[in-house]
Amino acid sequence: MAHVTICIPAYKAGDFIHHTVASALQQTYRDIKVAVAIEPPGEDEIAALQRFSSDPRLHISVNPARLGWASNIASILRTIDTPYFMVLPHDDLIHPEYVSALLPHLEADPAVSVAYGDIHLLTEGAVKRRMQVLSEGDACQRALSFFAAGGEAPPWRGVTRSAVLEQICFPEDGFQGFLVECEWALQLILAGIAKRVPRALYCKRWVPSRTEHASHTRNQVSGETIREALFDHRLRLRAHANRSLLPNDSPIVSAAIDTVIAKRALYCLSAQRAWEFLDLMNSSLRAAQFEAYPEALTIAANGLVVRALFKRSMNEDDKALALATEALAIDPTNRDALVLQAEIYSNQNQPLQALWAATAAFDATPNAIEFEDLFERLHRDVQREVNSTVKRAA
Repeated sequence: MAHVTICIPAYKAGDFIHHTVASALQQTYRDIKVAVAIEPPGEDEIAALQRFSSDPRLHISVNPARLGWASNIASILRTIDTPYFMVLPHDDLIHPEYVSALLPHLEADPAVSVAYGDIHLLTEGAVKRRMQVLSEGDACQRALSFFAAGGEAPPWRGVTRSAVLEQICFPEDGFQGFLVECEWALQLILAGIAKRVPRALYCKRWVPSRTEHASHTRNQVSGETIREALFDHRLRLRAHANRSLLPNDSPIVSAAIDTVIAKRALYCLSAQRAWEFLDLMNSSLRAAQFEAYPEALTIAANGLVVRALFKRSMNEDDKALALATEALAIDPTNRDALVLQAEIYSNQNQPLQALWAATAAFDATPNAIEFEDLFERLHRDVQREVNSTVKRAA
């Protein structure tokens, strides 16, 4: 029997799924099974995968009816019969050493629920790196570090211990899988240690021709539907946390959740619709007891950054800058506050101040290569100011 199942949910992926499956089959760790579950009609995907038909490790099935991406994943996970598994979306790629680099961390420590690496985001014309460092302390510390880091979901693609499926299920909801990967990541983190391996072993691709990805879906639905989805997401995150944590941990975790939800609301909704999430965040932060938790400073600073982002969305840059500065007084390495400072200084024609803030943001997360555009713009602004100074001196 294989040791690790690589689960690939596929829909309208005939043009690119062969790259994904090839990256799975080319693993240096050979004791694997690759399970591809295709949403109907499926003819294009089956044709694209014919080139791998001689490999007995590849198992292809076509669902009798379309399930949606979240339910498709949940359906695959119900068939897992190996000690470990991972989920690989149909347009992504994994390094040949992905499994061999991550699996030993699970086998060495039964407290580890999932092992994951850093992610390369391969977008049009740029490569960005996403990394998420999480606490390996108790369940509350792990949850707080997850939300303090933005509640993003890099661990959900990691190699995972199949025993967790006896306690948790991949989330399915009524909002086309809205943010369920973040909910799943939280469940994995609450179930055990999420072990980060600091290597960029995973490549997330954006296929320009595709319209089935989450950002497109959000752009096609009404603001009221997104509002309902955010409230549902908030309640589900709280429910998972409350089931796993002691009651006295709930206020600080609720505040951390509401800070993440408020920030997402700002990016998904108009400022007018997003205000109610800001009010919920402010109320939760006031109720939280921060003293006992090392992640408290980051969460408090994140709350100030969210308020600053709201102010900026209302064209109140001076107030936004003051809030970002206040956040940095609490957490000097808060990347979002530093980036916000850089952007506001740049808009206010203060290129040197903007450059120093952007440099500090890069220093805070040196492996997160995502500031190319900002640095290029600031370099032009600084050079323009230098040239103007030289011209005046002449």
